[in-house]
Amino acid sequence: CNEVITKRCEEVELINYDGKIELFKFGDLCVCDVLGTLDENRFAIAGGDLKGEQVSKEFLRQWYKKNDPAWVSEIGRAKKQAREEGVENWKWLCSREPISLPKELSDLVSQMYMSAANLYIGREIFDSPPLETVMGKLKKYR
Repeated sequence: CNEVITKRCEEVELINYDGKIELFKFGDLCVCDVLGTLDENRFAIAGGDLKGEQVSKEFLRQWYKKNDPAWVSEIGRAKKQAREEGVENWKWLCSREPISLPKELSDLVSQMYMSAANLYIGREIFDSPPLETVMGKLKKYR
């Protein structure tokens, strides 16, 4: 799975830093979830002025670490509590909600997903600017 994703990323000038896949065994080992998405993998721009820019949900993780550290800390606390208490869904243990994304950032993140999908599959499914245009605009939110 990783080799296929990495090869496609190289073809479209992205870097596949890492990702995850979910498997199950029912006789044979099978993939049981999506793979190669911005939620499952950490991609980045491979070259040019935007080299190394995150093209994945990691962008939002970093934004929240910078802009809402109290919420990020609360997530860590809730996950720890969940492990200690054997609770499956740590989200129920969070005592606060994250701050809302600014409208422009929310729109740009949505465009990041659509533009990356268009680039990755090699077809224009979504009406969204080229990925490099979107990532250039997202830079100010880093």
